[in-house]
Amino acid sequence: MTDSTAIVVGAADMDTELSWTHGTLAFRDAPLSEVVSQLNRWYDIDLRLADTALAHRTVTGTFAGESCAEALSTLQSVMHLAIVVDSTHGNAPIITLIRRTGKQPSALTPRDVRTLIQNSTGVGR
Repeated sequence: MTDSTAIVVGAADMDTELSWTHGTLAFRDAPLSEVVSQLNRWYDIDLRLADTALAHRTVTGTFAGESCAEALSTLQSVMHLAIVVDSTHGNAPIITLIRRTGKQPSALTPRDVRTLIQNSTGVGR
């Protein structure tokens, strides 16, 4: 008697998977941890999540030609997050997404995000 194992392969969303080849980042029900990983590579930043519970939240959307500041502003606005920038660890700032509470200001505009990063590093992105 032989032991057989079935392999189940799901249909890939090729448009989403290959969007980067067209200069866009597309996500469909992607874990926020995956989105952060892609944004880190795309924009060459050090973006992190404040806690592991955020990693499992899902994101559906497309970034097409946005600057780093625009992408971060959109993400933190839509996901109800706040941005914290820590520049005490060398040249590149650590950008952390945290849960927004009543104590944090409302979502930052792309200009606010850009200014926050520039003021922390002295370098524009």
